[in-house]
Amino acid sequence: MNDGATTEKSTGEKSTGEKTTGEKSSGISASAADRSLAANRACYDALVDVAAGHLLAADPENVLLAATIAANFAWNAAIGILNDPRLESMITDSVRAPGTAAPQVDRSRSNGRVLHVLTHCGDIGGHSRLAWRWIQRDTRRADVALTHQTSAVPAEMLSAVARSGGGVHDLTAAYGSLLEQAYELRRLMERADIVVMHTHPFDAVAIAAANLPGVRPPIIFENHADHTYWLGLSMADVVTDNRPIGGRLCAEVRGIPAQRLSLLPLSVDAQPASAGSSRGELRARLGIPADSVIAVCVAGAGKLRPVFGTGFAEIAAELLERVPALTLLLVGPPAQGEWRDLMDRFPNRFFALGLLSDAASLYPVCDIYLDAYPISSGTALLEAAVAGLPTLSLQEPEKYSDVWTAESPGLTDPLHRAGSRGEYLERIAALAASAKLRRQHGEAARRTVLAAHTGSGWSQRLEAVYAQARRVPSADLAAVSQVEPTPAQAQYNRELLRFMRGSDEPTPFERINLPLAQVVGTRLHAELFAATIGARRSRSPLTLRVGPQWPQHRAWMLRALRLCSTNPGIALSLPVLEGAEDEALLAIVLELLGELGLDGDSCGNVSIEADELVDALALRLQFTANGLDFFAALSNQLLRRQPVGDPAPTLLADSVAVA
Repeated sequence: MNDGATTEKSTGEKSTGEKTTGEKSSGISASAADRSLAANRACYDALVDVAAGHLLAADPENVLLAATIAANFAWNAAIGILNDPRLESMITDSVRAPGTAAPQVDRSRSNGRVLHVLTHCGDIGGHSRLAWRWIQRDTRRADVALTHQTSAVPAEMLSAVARSGGGVHDLTAAYGSLLEQAYELRRLMERADIVVMHTHPFDAVAIAAANLPGVRPPIIFENHADHTYWLGLSMADVVTDNRPIGGRLCAEVRGIPAQRLSLLPLSVDAQPASAGSSRGELRARLGIPADSVIAVCVAGAGKLRPVFGTGFAEIAAELLERVPALTLLLVGPPAQGEWRDLMDRFPNRFFALGLLSDAASLYPVCDIYLDAYPISSGTALLEAAVAGLPTLSLQEPEKYSDVWTAESPGLTDPLHRAGSRGEYLERIAALAASAKLRRQHGEAARRTVLAAHTGSGWSQRLEAVYAQARRVPSADLAAVSQVEPTPAQAQYNRELLRFMRGSDEPTPFERINLPLAQVVGTRLHAELFAATIGARRSRSPLTLRVGPQWPQHRAWMLRALRLCSTNPGIALSLPVLEGAEDEALLAIVLELLGELGLDGDSCGNVSIEADELVDALALRLQFTANGLDFFAALSNQLLRRQPVGDPAPTLLADSVAVA
């Protein structure tokens, strides 16, 4: 696929309204996907409306928090758009007084200093490696700012920054307020010639910092999540992609002007990782036959699901059947479910090894690298090529968009790709049968990847990106063109939904936002969740379904019963306990009510029910004070939003923390 391919061609849609092979093979209709996309979009819009309300109230902290939650939902849910200038405008307006001019860009700075901003830097994941390798290969001093760090910073990042003469600033540890983080991040930006944003798609702190009044350096937005929704249009003077398809999506779907787009291939280490063990040790430890050819694949489980009808498990099974000499190591998914089944079906020939932080140490003792399917895994593919392994990707453009393929510079030659399942199986069989062929293909992959992703070639591209950032006008949301939706884009949105969810079901807000609940706080979280409930359904009872351990949580139950008695919009549903008599359970409830001075007539809506609730939302609360605080706040929010006489939504309560 060349760089000039249109979106219609790149998404594989043959004609307007026609289903692609991917839709047919997955057994999921376009109409079902569109309904879920619409439901997700309604939830997203409700979250954005909450941010808008706090903007009107001149509450910038809650604008940033609500925007973070809304963007995190869109990143994970697939909502039919890849950017939202409206939400980004709310963020920028919240940190600038009305009439205040946009920040000015100082392109003349020459301190030899670059600030890299990451939301989170982890041991596992390509974007963190990209950042520290960028720092290692740049001659300038590098500082790093982290806006949502939840674990220890990897040693590789600390070492790269220290060697450059810079420092790492964990804003999460220093500031509990997102607004304070934004001000501190802007202060750090003042010292830099250039800022590189490696941020997650939901990072409102970076948007706010970049748009505070005053003078700032040029900003490069490193587009590591090129396939999905992200915040960044309002701060990206230049968007740099690591593969051509990212740039095409930016131009054709995001509406970013061509002068702001650049290509910088992923930086990889020129020297392959050292082997964690010898070939003999690996074979002995796992029980691999001595004459077996070892293939390896590294990918998260989400990239291997049958998103478009066929998943990697089916491909792997057919491959192992067709090529008896092959053993396959899968790094990423644990040995459970379909992967456990494959291990049982192909003993000593298939191994699901789970997550490994040093997966590249396997490459020197393997013979072939198989790219993830149906969703490519770019960084691992490049690292395997550097190790000299022949790499092969199965890419079926008639089934899905080429967005899901690696399209990495250096590996676009047909030598490294198979266009059909039959060709894929034949090519692997040939590689398994010939050490000479493996060596030839591996040397070719290593040579082309090193040329594009390391050394002077990569450094020259980096300098060109820096020069471009100093040359172009500053980021301006008004300059982002409104792109008219096309049938091909609609098809891509359906694919994105299937990738995100593994199905066409609407995305539950509460599951996605659990990791950010503590950042948001109980009251705002309840407001946001209530907004999504209102967007999804208007008539359903708000019932607190308690977990089976309820008799053991006496103080918690007393508060829940008191809350129920004073709020007619709440119902408390207690499950029947296995082996317990109904009369005994009723006696426990009446005793608790008696402590509160209540009885069966004054307690409100309390019931003991053997059956699971029908049509219940999948929210679960812990038996904690925070859990009941959240429930109380949520019930109040829903009561404010509902017309008189409407019942409220159902909640389940037992074991998963949400507040």
